[in-house]
Amino acid sequence: MKRILLTLVLIAGTAVMSLAQDNFAHVNSQALLDTMDSYKAANEQMRQFEASGIKELQEMQVALSAKEQSLRDGAKTMAPIVIEMKQNELQADYARLQQRDQELQGQMQQVSYQLNQPILERVKEAIKIVSEREKIDYVMDVSGMLYYKEANDITEKVIVELLKLEAAAATAIAAPGAQ
Repeated sequence: MKRILLTLVLIAGTAVMSLAQDNFAHVNSQALLDTMDSYKAANEQMRQFEASGIKELQEMQVALSAKEQSLRDGAKTMAPIVIEMKQNELQADYARLQQRDQELQGQMQQVSYQLNQPILERVKEAIKIVSEREKIDYVMDVSGMLYYKEANDITEKVIVELLKLEAAAATAIAAPGAQ
């Protein structure tokens, strides 16, 4: 029994020692993103795309409401079969509205992914550059941390690298159009 306890203590001590040798740092990912012009542009594109989708759905809703009101207003003078046909038409229109809403949600997710993926790749690359230069093993985001030492904050160093990567990406995009 004492041997098992001693073995467990040795294993735990070794694990603690190996963790103590690892270097940890943290970044404020929101601060990183806020410094990027591409992130701001992507957010604006998403806002415009979302506004366009909302406008489209609102227009469909207004048209459906007008049809519904027209049916209510004229129902007293319509034959029951005509009322039933118009109600079925309204139900089909509402189903199309719901389907379009779902399509727009899916499109928003796709557009968001397409816009944000290169941005996140640049953030990861900047963190990797700083981590390798500073010999850091682990980098965490402050948003999920309850306590951290300011001395371990590499956000500013990552921002410097991130701005370099942003400039390089902007140059790469502009270069084909300049030819």
